[in-house]
Amino acid sequence: MNFLGIDMGSSFLKFALLDLSGLHIADVREFKAPPLLKHADPRIKETDAALWLDSVRAMIGGYIEAAGRLDGIVITNQMHGFVLTDGAGNPATPFVSWQDTRAIGTIPGGSITYMEDAALRIGEDAILNSGMRPDPGHAAYSLYTLLRQGVIDPRRTYRFHTLGDYIVDALTEGAHKCHLTNAAATGLVDLAAGDWNRHLIESLGLSFIRFPAIVRENECCGTYTCGPMRIPVYPATGDQQAAILGLGLGRTDELSINVGTGAQVSRVASGLIFGPFQTRPFFEDDFLLTITDLPSGKDLQLLFDWLRDLGRSVFHSDMGDAALWDRIGQQTAEALASGWQPQPDGHGHEPAGRNSVHLVTPSELHIGKMFLHCYRQMAERYYDAYMKVNAGQPPVRKIIVSGGVSRKSPPLIRFVGDRFGILPEPGNQRMETLAGLFRLALLCAGRAPDMEATRPYLERIRGGS
Repeated sequence: MNFLGIDMGSSFLKFALLDLSGLHIADVREFKAPPLLKHADPRIKETDAALWLDSVRAMIGGYIEAAGRLDGIVITNQMHGFVLTDGAGNPATPFVSWQDTRAIGTIPGGSITYMEDAALRIGEDAILNSGMRPDPGHAAYSLYTLLRQGVIDPRRTYRFHTLGDYIVDALTEGAHKCHLTNAAATGLVDLAAGDWNRHLIESLGLSFIRFPAIVRENECCGTYTCGPMRIPVYPATGDQQAAILGLGLGRTDELSINVGTGAQVSRVASGLIFGPFQTRPFFEDDFLLTITDLPSGKDLQLLFDWLRDLGRSVFHSDMGDAALWDRIGQQTAEALASGWQPQPDGHGHEPAGRNSVHLVTPSELHIGKMFLHCYRQMAERYYDAYMKVNAGQPPVRKIIVSGGVSRKSPPLIRFVGDRFGILPEPGNQRMETLAGLFRLALLCAGRAPDMEATRPYLERIRGGS
């Protein structure tokens, strides 16, 4: 039995054949995501929705030709963004990405931003019940901004989709459905009710938009017809949740630390809990307690840019990121071999902010020591985040560290282990999201009675290329 897994990320669009009988992830194909459309306003981050759909349709045909048949399609996607379509299912807007920040623009003739105005209209209680603090990239605030700017017309009727839902809707010719992991990421949901918050939507003046029905992860949304074949299509899920599922995180005494371009610390809760964190739906009525805005690759990139500029201006030499990572790895290894250890919080400096790291004292102006110092402070911030998501949960007994930056930074994993007193387990950067889709496919195909029953399969899945 073969399912097609589709991972729609911000940078790449990835496909894989999920062989449920042979427990094999095979024929992985990766392509660059559609490019951002050009805009005079740098805050606008949109892509052509039709390009995403064209790529998916073309690849489905290719996989059918290669595998002979497909028994189902499972999808995961970047969260928070959206596409609006008209009554015929045609895009009425581009795909508005989570990177879009036009909501931080000031309302003409006013003194507050669109996001601030929207948050006032929503109210603190509804924001708390959504599980998502205000963010310009969340659909709630992007939609409100588009309405106020006249980009969308309240006299028309639109259908709302997250990116994956748009693909599902188009493939099934009208299955207007959404999984809670994607719905909640918009900021428009009441988590306690597990449904769209109609009062919140009305308070933003968005009642003219039709929102999809929220369905379970193993509910078939419809079928995609390709020649004589009718392929079941299942609801798209959030990419963070799919990746955490693929890491094997599922028990309340386990912690995920993902360090890529951004960083998140997450743990599973068996019930709905609110606190100084984001509360995100997971699977089968569980939730993720998540802290974002943590030091990550984008912060280390500042040091990368400085080193690259130094090389160009002083030594007339240019190095790419791969070469820089190799050199930094050598330098940090030399510093550790010398017995040097970074001290917490910069030798008496004030602690670093939530998404920043302090530089070092003059005696430590050595590339390896500077990065080790950053890694140590990053580990401290992740521990601070862990203390926030504790929320009365059992003590953590297992930590999984994933993401591209962690894979390239062994000292960071070491410092995380030192701070937590637990040896972290590395995640599989290349396969974690596809492994999560594999678990979803097992559930959708009826190969497992519930999500927990798919967990043992992770050890048996063989990754392919």
